[in-house]
Order: sequence, then C-alpha cells, then structure tokens
Amino acid sequence: MKNTFFLLITLCLFSHQAQAQYDSITTFNGPIHDFQTFDNKLFMAGDFIKNGNQNCYWSAYYDGTRLTRHSTMIGGTGLSALAEFDGELFGVGSIQHWQSIGVSKWDGSTWVNGGSTNYSHSVIYADGDHLYEASDNGIIRVMAKGGSWQPFYDFQGDGDISCIIRYNNHLIIAGRFDMIGGVSAKNIAQWDGTNWQPLGSGILGSIKTLAVYKNELYVGGKISEAGGLSVEEIAKWDGSTWTAVGGGVTDRSLNGIQDMVVHDNYLWVVGDFPEVGNVITHDVALWNGTRWFAAGISHNDYFVNVSSLSKVLILREYSGILKEKA
Repeated sequence: MKNTFFLLITLCLFSHQAQAQYDSITTFNGPIHDFQTFDNKLFMAGDFIKNGNQNCYWSAYYDGTRLTRHSTMIGGTGLSALAEFDGELFGVGSIQHWQSIGVSKWDGSTWVNGGSTNYSHSVIYADGDHLYEASDNGIIRVMAKGGSWQPFYDFQGDGDISCIIRYNNHLIIAGRFDMIGGVSAKNIAQWDGTNWQPLGSGILGSIKTLAVYKNELYVGGKISEAGGLSVEEIAKWDGSTWTAVGGGVTDRSLNGIQDMVVHDNYLWVVGDFPEVGNVITHDVALWNGTRWFAAGISHNDYFVNVSSLSKVLILREYSGILKEKA
C-alpha cells in the first residue's frame, strides 16, 4: 500500500449510479483523517508533516484556488477530527500544547490550546448549542455556546467512545462499553437529557461510524450482531428495532466499514470491502434506502488501512464542487 493519500475533485457527477472522473490536487506524506469547511475554506487534518516537499504540520486549507499549508511546527502526532462550533474551528487528536494534549482551536494562523487535557482525543461532535468531545481514556466533556468545557460522562477506565451523533432528539454515544450511567447497554446508548437508555440489546462488535439517513440511524464497523440479529458490518435502527441493510458486506474477513456520510440523497459507505449486498463496490458503495450501488471510483491504493487511517472518504459541498479524499 502506498503511503501517499490524495485530495480529489469530482469533475463529473453521477446520475443514477455514481460515475466520476478525478484530478489530483495535491499529496501528503501521511493520512488525511477529516475535512471541515470553515471561514469559506476547506480545512483538512491528519497525521502528515509534508505536502509535496514542503513542511505541512497536521493541517492545511484550500480556498477553491490555492492550498495553504500549516507550516508552524507543533509537537504531537496530528489531528483526528474537526468541528465548527460557535464561529470557531476545533480539532482533536494528539497535538501538544506545553504539558497538555488533545483539543486544539484555530486562531486564524495556527492551532492553540482549545481545552486540552493529559490524554489524546479522537471524537468531537458539534450539536446545535453544544460541542462534545471524548478523550481516549473514556472521558466525555461538553461545551455550551459562550461557555467552557464541562464534565459530561466518565467511563472511569471501563469503556471508550468511537463516535457521537444526534438522532430522534437523543444524543447517541457509541464505542466499547457494557454499562453507562448504571444502565446495561452494549456498545451503543442514547441520552434523552435526563437518563441513559439502551438501543435494544445493542451491538456486538467494533462500531466505527454513525450516520442518520432517511430518519433511521445507521451503524457501521466490524459488527456481527445488532439487537441479537446477525448482520454483516452494517445495521440500522428505526427508533425501536434493529434491521440488516441490504445483505451487508459480503467478505467479512477484511476490515469492514470505516466511515459513512449522507450526500445527494445517498448514504455513502467506505471501508475495506470488495462487495456489499453482492454488488462489486471496490471499497466505496452507495445505499438509496432499498439497494446498493457501486460508486464507480477506481483507485490503486486501499481506501482503508485501519492501522493508519481512521477516516478514508468524506464528501463535502465546497464552492459548488464535490470533494473527496482517499
């Protein structure tokens, strides 16, 4: 597998089944983990220190014409995720700020301490009037608009978080745990503002990503059961019942589903899988609520290597152009 990852622009959008042509804009010497639009720019963040032969530490942004590198050296090993909240851009990962690590904030030219702790972080989620982040030791904090970071939940070393999303006016927390707030919940739970509740009998396996599509909650990763039902790396929850999704990933010996995003009325799914629902997909698939389609994206590298790349395909509308990363 190559160590170079590409930022791509779609030149020709798909009609029924996605067919597109791509141009390479630039390359980095390490994985890109996330994109976020902010201040009319497309920010990208990851575990890279070079863009071409120029220094580029952990992030860069694109204004539709020119790529600007973050050339200020900051310690640590990069950024995992980005989120815009209350007019500011936050990033989590393992960037160091003196003796602390984990949460950074963009000041217009570089990353400064945005509420770091003694642990690296990998999850951040902007939810209306609140911003949530989770450290890699299982501590979740929340910030209200105009406020500061406050404790939200602490697994006290007996669990961790992989993703957060809002569904049906409940905050959904997924990761690796058996209990939350004294309630039995297998790897996924919902917070109604007062109490924690399980989602049926939960998920068996490793949850990597969540998405809300057509009023249902989708869960992807390396999962084998949802609510006691056998599934193939992906399942959906309608508020009361778990169901399988179109047959799921055909070959479960690989790394499974790593990311999902809703775009143009499709659920885009990416990971390490040759087929989904017996449709040959080459790692990138589209779901329309009824059936699977191949995205038709040819590539030479694997779209995911879980040892080095946590997010492998993010779609964003930016300056009227659909952008993808691989």
